Amino acid sequence: MNEITTNRNQSSTRCCKLTGAGRSAIAVVMIEGPEATTLLHRCFRTQHTRPITIGEVRYGTWSKTDQAAGESVVLVPLRHDGDGDRFEIHSHGGAAAAQRILDDLQSFGAVLVDPSELQTLDFRPSDDSQEDEDLLVAEALTVLPKCVTTKTAAIVLDQIRGAFCNWRDTQLQRLSDAASDETNADELYRTIVDQARLVVDAGTVGVRLTRPFDVVLCGPPNVGKSSLINALVGYDRSITMDVAGTTRDVLDAETVFNGWPIRLRDTAGLHRAANEIERLGIERALDAVRQADLLIVVSQPGTPRPGELFDQAIDQLATIPPIIRVLNKADLIADQTEAEITDPKPIETIAPEGLGVDDLIQTVLDHLTGALTAPGTPVPLNTRQRDWIRYVAAAGDFQQLRQRLTMSQSPSFS
Repeated sequence: MNEITTNRNQSSTRCCKLTGAGRSAIAVVMIEGPEATTLLHRCFRTQHTRPITIGEVRYGTWSKTDQAAGESVVLVPLRHDGDGDRFEIHSHGGAAAAQRILDDLQSFGAVLVDPSELQTLDFRPSDDSQEDEDLLVAEALTVLPKCVTTKTAAIVLDQIRGAFCNWRDTQLQRLSDAASDETNADELYRTIVDQARLVVDAGTVGVRLTRPFDVVLCGPPNVGKSSLINALVGYDRSITMDVAGTTRDVLDAETVFNGWPIRLRDTAGLHRAANEIERLGIERALDAVRQADLLIVVSQPGTPRPGELFDQAIDQLATIPPIIRVLNKADLIADQTEAEITDPKPIETIAPEGLGVDDLIQTVLDHLTGALTAPGTPVPLNTRQRDWIRYVAAAGDFQQLRQRLTMSQSPSFS
């Protein structure tokens, strides 16, 4: 293995392995510099002849010769500008695959460097913001390996590539340009504060990208909570019987809805228990309710809402999670009067037939992830970042806003 070069020409094309030592599912090699595209095309072979553009992911093979056989790789272009192109090459996670790519790149003139020398090259510092940007990248790099889906990882990668820092720098430039025009300055102040508030809201998702959302199904006994869990995950996770009290404990089922990790929790029916086993199951159900990110309150035609036990658990919470009401066994509605159907209208489901399940999944995602904006936008990944953007959003005037946008490294937020 070639020794990493530390003394090099700053204009040289550089490469490194970003993933850690040892085997993994995927290895990531980075190449950056003025000759990156030229060196890349000497080894990367793809069936498509069209140019590779930023934002595109291209599958191909890696081979130093013209032979058809080669290492299967995925190419991710990250940058194309006057400072040189930049690419990620994703290969099999074994040590040999990544080393082959690095060896080939070096044989064509790329310089092997330590990953720390490349991690911040995407950023364009404004004023004295380089330390802020380095910190944000370092924090994002601690989150990325813990993401379990491509959707959550993509949000972190956006921040590594500069979404948060670029947003801050853009707003500072806009404020500088508008400083001499009071009318436009006031309007711009309001616009930026509104944007900052949206970033704060996005942080409710960003701060927990590394673990699934807890979605708890609760309600009276025998309304079909277990059948609904099975319909949501697509297999028989919970035992179902037409007997009240079948579920005696909290049963978990981890799944993914449209790229988002979700932990569904099936709980015992909430009622005054007749025996000790049921009572313990209900206590655990109430504990799950108190810890939930979202509650799905299930009933069926002719049954009451959860009642006193549920209300008491909710009353103990400092922050009440979103609540979705579901009327399961909706095929029985024909036997009920309009007055017996609750308002606002719940989502109607028939769990064994899958009816209404897609609507329920979409409603769950709307509640849990609706605060996120478009890809490539800033998302706080921890409480420090969220506290800073909340501080920015609370600025009282134009000058205070400008001051707070430059204070991300103040002692209060470090």
